[in-house]
Amino acid sequence: MTWDNHAVLARLLTRALTHRAVPWLAALAFVLVGWWAVYADRFLHDEGVLTWFFASMIGDAPVATFFWQKCRPALALLYAPLAPLGVYPFLCLHVVVTALALPLAAAVARALGIRHANVAALALAGSPLLLVTAAAGVTNADAVTGLMLALYLLHVRAAPLAAGAVLGALVFVRSEVAVFAVAFAIAALWTPGQRRLLLGLPLFGALYALLGMTYHGDVAWFLHYPPALPSPPPEGSMFGPGGYGNASLVELVRVSLALTPLFGALALLPARSLDGRERALLLAALAFLVLIRGLPFVGLFNFDDSPRYCLPVLPLVALLLARVFDRLVDGRDSGAWGALGLTALALAGHVAAYTSDDATLLLTAGGVALLWTIARAGAPRLAAILACAGGIAIAPLLLPVTRMDFHRELPAYEDAAQWLRDNPARAEGATLVTNLPVLRIWGARHGALDPARVEYILGPDMHFELVRLTNADVGQRAAIFAALANNFYGRPRPPEDMRPDALPERALLLLEPSARTEQVMPPELWRPQLVVLAETPALRIAELRSSR
Repeated sequence: MTWDNHAVLARLLTRALTHRAVPWLAALAFVLVGWWAVYADRFLHDEGVLTWFFASMIGDAPVATFFWQKCRPALALLYAPLAPLGVYPFLCLHVVVTALALPLAAAVARALGIRHANVAALALAGSPLLLVTAAAGVTNADAVTGLMLALYLLHVRAAPLAAGAVLGALVFVRSEVAVFAVAFAIAALWTPGQRRLLLGLPLFGALYALLGMTYHGDVAWFLHYPPALPSPPPEGSMFGPGGYGNASLVELVRVSLALTPLFGALALLPARSLDGRERALLLAALAFLVLIRGLPFVGLFNFDDSPRYCLPVLPLVALLLARVFDRLVDGRDSGAWGALGLTALALAGHVAAYTSDDATLLLTAGGVALLWTIARAGAPRLAAILACAGGIAIAPLLLPVTRMDFHRELPAYEDAAQWLRDNPARAEGATLVTNLPVLRIWGARHGALDPARVEYILGPDMHFELVRLTNADVGQRAAIFAALANNFYGRPRPPEDMRPDALPERALLLLEPSARTEQVMPPELWRPQLVVLAETPALRIAELRSSR
C-alpha cells in the first residue's frame, strides 16, 4: 500500500491541516515556548526593552510622549495600560499578541480558498525569527500580527475601511510597513468592494497630525520632528553608506531560512494559477524584500542589516506557502519554472554553505528539492508530512541566524554581576555608569544591583537623535528626558556630562568595548583618570583615581 493511497494517513493529515482548533493549539504551544524564553532571558534585547520603556513613558508624560513619533505612538498606547506591571509581564503579553497571528493566518488562508489553511499558521509557528522577536519584545513581531489583522479584516470580514485603518496605524509602528500599505492600496484600486481601504489608510495619521499641531504649535511638526533621523547623525554614524556589510548571498539565504525553514518551497509556487489577491501578496512580498535588503546596501536608509527587518514579509510568505502545500499534496506538477527555481535554490544553498561553513544552509536547500522529488514520485502526502516535521526539526538550528541570542552578550553581564557580588564594600552606594543597555533590568532581576543607581552612557548618535526628534520650545524635550530617567537603560548621561570631573564621587564604570563609548570617553583623556579594578574579555570595571 502506497502512502498516496493510505486512507487513514490521508484523513489524519487533512484533519490536522484543516481543523479550526489546530491554529489555536499551535498558538498555545507558541506562547508556552515564548514564555519559557522570556523567563530564561534567552532573547533579552535592548530594542524590545525599549518598547516597554516607551509604553511606560505614556504614563509618566502622556502628551509629550504620544506626540514624540520615535516612541511608535500607536503601539505605545496599546501596551501602556499593562506597562506598569513590569518588563517581564510585558514581554509575556507581547508573546501572546504575536501568537494571535497564527489563528488569523489560518482564517485568511481559508478565505483565499486554501484547503490546508493551517499550513499558514504552522509556518508562522515554526519561524525562528518570529519566536525570537516575540520573546524579545521588538516591534517587528507586532508588524506580523498587525498585517495579519489587516488581511483578516480585508478578506475574512470584508471590512476594507477597518483594514485600511489598521494598516495606516501600523505604519506608525514599523515605517517599512508603508511598502505593504502602498501595495494594498494599489490592489484595492483594481478590486471591486475594496476601495474603502483607501479611506481607512490615512485615518490614524491624519488625526495624529491634527492633534499634534495643537501640541507642537507647528503645522509641519510631522516633518520637523519625524519618527527617525532622515539622515545619519553628524558624529558616530553606524550605518551610513558602505556600512551595510552583510547584504550578500550567504546572508540572504540565512535571513530567508530564519523567516521560515521552508522559504525555499516558494520556488514551487504556481504563479500562473494564483488569483488576483495572491498575486498582489506575491508582488508586495517581492517588492518589500528588494527594498529592505537592497536600498540600505547602497546607503539610502539609516538602519542596520538585522534579519528582523525582513519579518513583516512573513505573513505573505506563510499564505503563499500554504498554497504551495495544497499543490504538493495534490501531487501536481510545478512545471519547468519549479524545476528551475529548485535548481537555483540548491545552488544558492551550496554556495552559502561553502562560503560560511554552515551545513544547515545546504541541508535546508537540499531538503526542499528532496520533498519536491518525493511528491513527484507519487508520494505527496509523505512529502507533506516530511515538510512539517523537517521544518519544526531544523528551526532550532537556525536561531543563531536571527542574531538576537542574548547568550552571546551574557558574559559581560555575568562578569559585572559576579564582581558586584564579590566586592560589596565597593559596590554599596556607588553609582554604576555603564554602556550595557539591559544591565539595569537583568541585574535587578538577578539581585546583583539596585536599578536606581544605574546611569547609561548616551553615545553621540543617541543623544543627537533625542535632541533632533523632540521639540524644546513646547517643553517636550525636557519632559522626554525627565521620563527617560525612570524608563531607560539607566538615567541618561549625555556626552557633555561624560567628563571625569562630572561623575559622582563614588562611581563605578562597567564598560563593554564599544566604538560608540570611545567617542564619548577618548582613551587618551580617560586612561590616566581611571584605575582598572577588573578586566575580562567582555568587560572592564574601573573607578576614578580620586575615588581611591
